[in-house]
Amino acid sequence: MCRTHSLMVFCVLASCVMLWQQIAAADETKTAKAVAPLNTEVFETSFEGAWFVDKQLKTKYEAAKTRLEELENEIRSGKLERENGEIAISDARLELQNVRQEIDEQKTLVSAFDIKTKTVEQKIESGPERLLIVTADKIKIVGWHEPHAKLVLVKKVLSSGEAVDDHLAGIEVTHEHRIAPELVGKTAEEYAADKTAYANNADGKLRTEEELAANTRWTEEIATSKRHYSVFQGKQADLLTVKGLTHQEGNRQASYDIRSPNGNGQAGSRWRRNAELTLFVPACTALLLQGCEVGTDIAGVDGQLILTSAGSRNRDYAGTFNISEHRGTITLLNVPIDSAKHVLGDVVIESTGSLSGPADLSGHKLRYGSDES
Repeated sequence: MCRTHSLMVFCVLASCVMLWQQIAAADETKTAKAVAPLNTEVFETSFEGAWFVDKQLKTKYEAAKTRLEELENEIRSGKLERENGEIAISDARLELQNVRQEIDEQKTLVSAFDIKTKTVEQKIESGPERLLIVTADKIKIVGWHEPHAKLVLVKKVLSSGEAVDDHLAGIEVTHEHRIAPELVGKTAEEYAADKTAYANNADGKLRTEEELAANTRWTEEIATSKRHYSVFQGKQADLLTVKGLTHQEGNRQASYDIRSPNGNGQAGSRWRRNAELTLFVPACTALLLQGCEVGTDIAGVDGQLILTSAGSRNRDYAGTFNISEHRGTITLLNVPIDSAKHVLGDVVIESTGSLSGPADLSGHKLRYGSDES
C-alpha cells in the first residue's frame, strides 16, 4: 500500500509539472494586441512597438526617397550630368528632410505591451593597460575626465500584465580583467609556441607534413582574421559584456499584433528583454566594441577605437549609428554607420558584406547586407 500510494503521489506531481509547463509555454506564445489610429501605416519599429503615421504622409515620404535614389543612380550611370544632378539631388534631399521632419512631429508610438524599466549604475576600475572590450548590441559611449569608467544600464522588459522581476534581474553586465585570446587572437610569439607544441605532441608520434602544413594554414588564417586587434593581444583588458538577452540566458519571445482601421499593421514577435548601455570612459589606449548592430552613439572618446559586428545577437535596421568628436584612429569591421564627424585620426573601413547605399560618411548610411526581416 505504501509503495502504491507513493506511486500515485508521484504521478500526481508529474501531472502537475506537465500542466505547469504547458501553461508557461502557452503564456509565452500568447499574442498581445493593440489598435493604432485610424488611416495610419507603420513607418518604423522599435523595441517598444511600432510608429504609425498618416497613410498619405508615408506615401509622400516614400515618393521623396525614391526620387532621391533615382537621381543618385542616374548620376552614377552617366544618364544625368553631375553638375545639374548635384543641384537636383540637393533639392531632393531637402524635400526628404522636410517630409521626415513632418513625420517626426506627427508619428505615434503604439505598443501591445507594458514596458517595465529598471536602471542600474556601476563604477568600473580600469586596469593599468587602459584596454577595454565591450560586447553590447545597443550602446552609447561618452568620453569624460574621471579616472575610472562608469556604466549605466537601462533594462527593459515587455509585459502583458504578468510580473517581470525575474526577467529584469536576468539582465546584467559582467566585468572581467584578463587576457582574451578567444576574442582578439594571440601574439606572433604565442602562435609560434602553439605551432611548436603541436609538432611535439605529448603522445610521441610525429606529425605528418600534411598535418603540419594544415596546422600552419589554420593558424595563419586565425592570425589574419584577428590582425586588427594587435593592440590587445597578450595583454590584460577589461571585458564588459551585457548578459541575459539570448534564449540560453533566459530571454523569450513575445508575440504581438497591432492594426490600424483602414490602414495597415504589424504582427510578429520580439524578445521580451532589452538593454541599453551607456558607458562613460576616460582616455584609453584602445576600445573594442562588439555587436554594434542595434544602435551606436560614440562621442568625445580619446583612444584607438575598433567596432566589429562579431558578437552581435540582434540588429535594428531603423537604428542610428554615429561617431563624433573622436581623437584617435577608428576601424570599422562590417558594421553600419550613419556618420563620423570631427574625427582626429584615420578611419579604416573593412566590409565583408554588400553595401546598400553610397559608401561615404557624409550623411548616407553605410550599411552592409540587405536581408531585412
